[in-house]
Amino acid sequence: MDVCQEETEYKWFEAARFYEQELKSESPSGIVAAESWQKIGFCYDLASRQAKDTEEFASLRRLGIRAYERAAEFYKENMTEHGGKREYCFAIAEYLRSWLAALLSICALGWLLILWRKLRF
Repeated sequence: MDVCQEETEYKWFEAARFYEQELKSESPSGIVAAESWQKIGFCYDLASRQAKDTEEFASLRRLGIRAYERAAEFYKENMTEHGGKREYCFAIAEYLRSWLAALLSICALGWLLILWRKLRF
């Protein structure tokens, strides 16, 4: 999969969408599909860092998680050659998921502070 114009311009969300469309039109399998999904996950990860708010951040992180997990499933077909890449994709998916858990903790803490202030006054 070649580098698209959007990626060279650091438009990561648009790049991910472009690669997804390319993937759907070509319908590759095996290692090509795994590498494509891995690249899509990478683009969504970087797109989440350009998010305008926490909702968009979480949404883009979830898309990245799904893409990395799909890549891992395609790498599963060739475990003898690419088992390490499969585990790498699962690890990145868990890393992205950890940001969502941290985000939930921060939101919950914010709500607790609001309630505490209301009860206190």
